[in-house]
Amino acid sequence: MGKLLSTILFVTITVSVFSQQNKIDSLKQILHNYSDQDTLKISALIQISNAINTINTDSALVYADKAIKLSENINWATGLATSYRQKGLVFYYKSDYLSALMFSQRALGYTKRADSKLLEASIYSNIGNIYADIEDFDKALESYEKLLKIARQVKSIQDQLIALVNIAVVHTEQGNLYEAVKMYHSSLKLAEDHNLDTFIPTICNNLSKSYINLSENDKATEYLNVGIEKAIELKNLYVLAILKRNLADIYLKENNLEKAESLLLESISLSKSNNTLEWEAQSLKTLYQVYEKQDQVKKAYDIYKKYIVLRDSIVDGDKKAEFLKRDLTFENDKNQALANTEIERQKLIKKGTIIGGSGFILVSLIGFVLYYRKQNADALKQEAEFNAKVSDTELKALRAQMNPHFIFNALNSINDFIVKNDAESASKYLTKFAKIMRQTLENSIQKEITLADDLKLLELYMQIEAMRLSNKFTFIFEVDNQIDAEKTLVPPLILQPFIENSIWHGISKKEGIGHINISIKKENDMLVCIVEDNGVGLQNKASNKNKISLGQSITKKRIEIINKRKNTKGTVELINKEEGLRVEVKLPFQLAY
Repeated sequence: MGKLLSTILFVTITVSVFSQQNKIDSLKQILHNYSDQDTLKISALIQISNAINTINTDSALVYADKAIKLSENINWATGLATSYRQKGLVFYYKSDYLSALMFSQRALGYTKRADSKLLEASIYSNIGNIYADIEDFDKALESYEKLLKIARQVKSIQDQLIALVNIAVVHTEQGNLYEAVKMYHSSLKLAEDHNLDTFIPTICNNLSKSYINLSENDKATEYLNVGIEKAIELKNLYVLAILKRNLADIYLKENNLEKAESLLLESISLSKSNNTLEWEAQSLKTLYQVYEKQDQVKKAYDIYKKYIVLRDSIVDGDKKAEFLKRDLTFENDKNQALANTEIERQKLIKKGTIIGGSGFILVSLIGFVLYYRKQNADALKQEAEFNAKVSDTELKALRAQMNPHFIFNALNSINDFIVKNDAESASKYLTKFAKIMRQTLENSIQKEITLADDLKLLELYMQIEAMRLSNKFTFIFEVDNQIDAEKTLVPPLILQPFIENSIWHGISKKEGIGHINISIKKENDMLVCIVEDNGVGLQNKASNKNKISLGQSITKKRIEIINKRKNTKGTVELINKEEGLRVEVKLPFQLAY
């Protein structure tokens, strides 16, 4: 999933952003002077957290937690709503979507007691941003429109601006680029006319992305530079890191590699200081591409290793966000039911004179509503658990396709070429390795790709493994004439685990040169994919059985999911031969159009 915060505006309506150190110091003085647990002290804590959020997220979280504790002590609903909203914002800046959504939802519940429509609208906006990041754009628009409606009612220019920009973001993501550009320019003028400078860097970044998509790089560069200048003036290091990385992307496309490298190094440094891992990972990936273009093999190798480590450290967070995307409806209904129950309970206490019969009817009605909600929630939870299983299987499949052993061994092979001063071989190997990693990452978000693309990726993978084994095996692809590989769809790299087993547990243990044959044919409404080798096979090879069972297990789970979704009967079968192994994978035959 690609994160959109570079394009999204978060709202904090009841507190001001004090970026200057003297403002922070004055707020800290308020904390020192007020030992009592009162609303002024809570507001100061929230304001400090917000002021340092783009500088030090860990410290910002400490101040938000203190504000929550004091608000609980004095039972101040507005303080709780604002504190939890701030805590959600901190976790968003830390790239922890799961926690950001959880605390934003909690803040939304407290707005019912606080009775502040503008505060409620600000939280809807923040939730909309997270929906946008997990690419549920319909729900994101729904949240932004709630903000816009309230902002117009109370005549809040700032919040109208935020709503318009975020709606424009969704237009950009959906490909309505001219509409997005028009809205961004209106938003930029609104910000300039009303001295809302804090929004200008983000709006400029948004505008630049739309111009890039329209292939107008000169205008994109112009607005990125405007944004950088304003971000430096405001000391907004978080957005500054994003702006510099995006400008580096343009310079990379224009082959201005020195400027691109300089900007990316600055962006990486800023991302580290902000502890924003995702931005740092994206900058490292682009910097690797710069060094690759410069033929700086050693630097490219070192940067790519750092990128892989950082990417793997945040992959679980992405998985949680995907699960939460599917489960959020259930959580929202549950929280709303609890909030409504609390409101009804308070009403019952205040209206103690209600006669027993009426009270019984009301309680029964509430019980029925809660029971009905629980039934729906249980159904939604079961669906969410199945979807979580799907996500988990897909993640395992990706890891099985490009497992850490393959990555480690490939990088070691590159390093070996470098040590031997074989720069030409290192460069060729690195280029192939970069292509396969990039294509694998891109394909990992697709449920299906064309057979032609999948076979190209498998061929590249086998070329790399052949280089590592000093051409110990040959291979061939055979596709039946009645199959149009450009139109036929298959799950990405579903054959890769079996090819890997053929290479490393069949042919590598064989004396002499081995051969792998991959054939694709059509039988009725099924696509039959066959991987056949002349290796040592499975006879008396317990360790090989375990290895193949792992790939078979993951592939079977993927096919089970396909069967359930499409009501088909896909299968996996392993056939031991006198010499070697034959694997047959049957999938539903599907055309792209």
